[in-house]
Amino acid sequence: MNPDLIEGDRVGSILDAFYAVYNYFDYGFVESVYRGALEYELRDRGHAVACEVAVRVNYHGRHVAWQRLDMLVDRRVVVEIKATEVLPKFAERQLLSYLRALRTRSDYSCISGRSQSSRNS
Repeated sequence: MNPDLIEGDRVGSILDAFYAVYNYFDYGFVESVYRGALEYELRDRGHAVACEVAVRVNYHGRHVAWQRLDMLVDRRVVVEIKATEVLPKFAERQLLSYLRALRTRSDYSCISGRSQSSRNS
């Protein structure tokens, strides 16, 4: 993995897990299928995985709402799962908002779609 990438080894392992799931299922299932398989794959690789994590969102120091994250890996990396052919335009902005709420530095969006290329581990 790129040594300049924040959390590069961790993100590389998460990506390898994602590709293992994608190469097994290919395209066509709903997000919950990919999420369940990815959770198993990540745990098998030694990662701590929290799913459907509620994150407190504040406005000027006051709680205004809760935001749900698909997955938080090792309490460091947000994984947002999209089961779609094309990543929606709002997806990057969505991840950046999650990071602001979490005050963490690493995120990665895993898309399971027809145009996804395979990656061999």
